[in-house]
Amino acid sequence: MATHFTLVDGSDPVVLSARVSEGRVYLDPDGLRDTLGWRLRDEGLCRGETCVPVRDREALVGSGGIGLGAFAAALGRPLAV
Repeated sequence: MATHFTLVDGSDPVVLSARVSEGRVYLDPDGLRDTLGWRLRDEGLCRGETCVPVRDREALVGSGGIGLGAFAAALGRPLAV
């Protein structure tokens, strides 16, 4: 099911296109890049010159996009859905 989610990154809320499948939220990779500046590269999740290694790429990327829970965990950020 396609829907929109509002994420709060710092103090700025942003609306992203997302899919909910089997109880998980998947973010559109292009939307994640365009709204928050994060992009998935070989080095991991990168924003500008900063890259965070991703240990379990399969947990992060699914058929529906980038898993919101795994994205938050990779960045060490809290998540409430």
